[in-house]
Amino acid sequence: MAFRGWNPRSGFDLGSPPPGTPGFYQTAAYPQYHGWPSYYGTTASFGWGQYPQQWPNMNPPSGSSIPGTTFHNDLGGVGIPYGYNYLFSEEHCKFHVFKTPTPPWERTINIQDPTSHEKCMVPTNVTVQELMQQLGCNNKDPKKNKLYEVTRASNGTWKKGLVMCGDDKARMKTKITDWGWDKTRTGKPGERSVVWIWLTKD
Repeated sequence: MAFRGWNPRSGFDLGSPPPGTPGFYQTAAYPQYHGWPSYYGTTASFGWGQYPQQWPNMNPPSGSSIPGTTFHNDLGGVGIPYGYNYLFSEEHCKFHVFKTPTPPWERTINIQDPTSHEKCMVPTNVTVQELMQQLGCNNKDPKKNKLYEVTRASNGTWKKGLVMCGDDKARMKTKITDWGWDKTRTGKPGERSVVWIWLTKD
């Protein structure tokens, strides 16, 4: 269509700018920057083009109830030190950790409620003791650190299964794969279910 305005970012001119669009710099020299749409936080200066900005990255989370989800570096901080990469384990097991203070087999829990549990990908080369400590079982009295494997029954009910106690030195030294907690616990249709556990340190 003749005399129809168009630009490569917002297409044909169909009317007034979108609501909230700032005005152009009327005194800026040609070529002016595009006024809309603004896909990023932007600035514009006279004589320079428009360029995107980014807010500073947030600090890594450090207040989780599961210590193992936070990387504590040798500098006393949280996160991978600047300039370093992290090599992940090739095999992981999926764990769903209940956050309820009441044992799951004593109450009804809907797994669709994301606040009832936390999901973790755990390297399969860790020991049972490392797993428990990384999940928060860090009481100085090992007898109080306990891990319970639970299985789903029906209608939100659960059954208690394997129990691991922190004072069982023999079990604490075993790998989690020795108990069937390996990469096959995917929860996918036709495959083994994820590992559901509940922990206490009181």
